[in-house]
Amino acid sequence: MVAYFEVYLRATTGTARARLHNDTDDVSVAGSEVVTTSPTYVRLRSGALTLLDGRVYSAQLGAEGSDTGAFKAAKLVMV
Repeated sequence: MVAYFEVYLRATTGTARARLHNDTDDVSVAGSEVVTTSPTYVRLRSGALTLLDGRVYSAQLGAEGSDTGAFKAAKLVMV
């Protein structure tokens, strides 16, 4: 099964970012970061991800410096 990280995100100023975080091992999931400069909400999806059984994952949202962003939803898409 292939997993993707999907988020509805917008940049209120500058650039907004989101990524999937493996809380169990306290590491970011490689290849999960998505980035936007759009001031309106856009759906962003990562490339295919490798997830490990028995781990707890969460969405992390952020920006750098004075940049800010907002999000509506984040999810894992399994196909």
